[in-house]
Amino acid sequence: IIAVNLDEGDKLITVALTDGRQDVLLASKHGKCIRFKEEDVRTVGRVSRGVRGMTLEDDDVVIGMTILNENFTDSTIFTVTENGYGKRTEISEYRCQSRGGKGVITIKTTERNGCVVDIKQVSDENDLMLIT
Repeated sequence: IIAVNLDEGDKLITVALTDGRQDVLLASKHGKCIRFKEEDVRTVGRVSRGVRGMTLEDDDVVIGMTILNENFTDSTIFTVTENGYGKRTEISEYRCQSRGGKGVITIKTTERNGCVVDIKQVSDENDLMLIT
């Protein structure tokens, strides 16, 4: 089964279950995040190419996505970099934008931090495991 057609050089990075009414948070390897309403994404068939979620700089790529679960009270976004650094950010700091924007800086990607490798919505009750 072909789930989605990909352009040359593109790859599928993540899949999530959703009800179609949530907010989506995309993150890039250079530390940008964009939040937009899932309703802003039109439904496409399997032979389609999808829609742009985020405008990227030439050398940047999307590395992760999370569907913001409103039932997940007191949660934050946990951003992890390739050199083992992390940052927790309140969800309210990610303003809702139009799909396709450049987003906001979620973490600085310095030589010390390295590039972003993943984002997750977490709460204080969660135990987190990072594997190298």
